[in-house]
Amino acid sequence: MFAGSNPGGERAAAIYSLLGTDKLNGINPEQYLRYVLTNIADYQVNRIAELLPWNIPSPTAQT
Repeated sequence: MFAGSNPGGERAAAIYSLLGTDKLNGINPEQYLRYVLTNIADYQVNRIAELLPWNIPSPTAQT
């Protein structure tokens, strides 16, 4: 309703889901997003699963 369009709402839901997954896995969402956005350009499309919250290095763990 407040996302502006149906595709915008779907994208927002995906981001909220990802951030919720971070929290459930004890990962700091801000540090996770910073890590992913910094490193995603270096990944091939077939290795993108390495950037999922449960596959990232531990420095992004919540403290």
